[in-house]
Amino acid sequence: MIVTHEDHLAHYGILRRSGRYPWGSGNSESTRHRSFLDYTENLRSQGMSDTEIARGCGITTTQLRAARSIALAAQKQEQILMAQRLKEKGLSNGKIAQRMGLAGESSVRALLAPGAADNADALQTTAKMIKDQVDQKKMVDIGAGNESQLGITESRFKTAVAVLQEQGYEVHNIQNLQLGTGKYTTRKVLALPGTTLSEVQRNRDQIQLINDYSEDYGRSYLKTGEPIQVSSRRIGVNYAEDGGGKADGVIYVRPGVKDLSLGGSNYGQVRIAVDGTHYLKGMALYKDDLPKGVDLVFNTNKSNTGRKKDAMKELSTDPILPFGSIVRQIHGPDGKVISAL
Repeated sequence: MIVTHEDHLAHYGILRRSGRYPWGSGNSESTRHRSFLDYTENLRSQGMSDTEIARGCGITTTQLRAARSIALAAQKQEQILMAQRLKEKGLSNGKIAQRMGLAGESSVRALLAPGAADNADALQTTAKMIKDQVDQKKMVDIGAGNESQLGITESRFKTAVAVLQEQGYEVHNIQNLQLGTGKYTTRKVLALPGTTLSEVQRNRDQIQLINDYSEDYGRSYLKTGEPIQVSSRRIGVNYAEDGGGKADGVIYVRPGVKDLSLGGSNYGQVRIAVDGTHYLKGMALYKDDLPKGVDLVFNTNKSNTGRKKDAMKELSTDPILPFGSIVRQIHGPDGKVISAL
């Protein structure tokens, strides 16, 4: 089956309206998007605030902003596809601008620029990635801070979640008791369609994190792979009595070692798996004059117990999050992890 760009656009949702002023009476998805944008812009021009518009639509302001972002993304994608089709027919940029009602040739050049389609499609790519995570894990955490870990904006993250809500996925808020304080914190969860709040509460221990991340603001995503293990024989330790406390947490790295690359950076926060049981955590930076026979030197304010791993942290038994949190990794062209840093 051939999936056309038009079919792809149809995957975009738009928040359903439950108030007094319906939009999008036709069957065309693009018509619904344009109708929604025209509707909200008309109300804004009459002096109505987003809060007032959302209230009249029977949705929250967050949902209103998400619906607008969804519609704008779909509209931009539609414009890109139209400009590409007209260009393939041999029309000049000026003629394309006239045909599409755009301001000028610069607008057409922007639509035809390399990567423009990827940028416009970033919302749908993000929504698909999150959907795949929920389909696999059943319930994922979508609370504050996830967008930073994913490498995207808060707006894009919230809008992608709204796209999935359109497809029937459930958003629930549960209360978690903080040990030691007696206070509750709210945890926001995205779950499979039909999952009730009580089911999420009963199975809160099964809520997982989204462990994919983006390095191009949501146009594509990388999966967290199994970390490369470094032998403890390759690691030296500067203990407190050696002066390690003055640079506590700093990890010196021998330059030019293939599996210990910082990518294009000269330093960075890292976690390094050791022997399959422990790991180092700290700020890694290159250093030329490391002792012979070691590729890493870890500085610590701990004293030498005679057991090198006493200065390290133990790996978690969680195969997905061995460091207890999500870390970004350096991947090769084939998508495989190529560095332990």
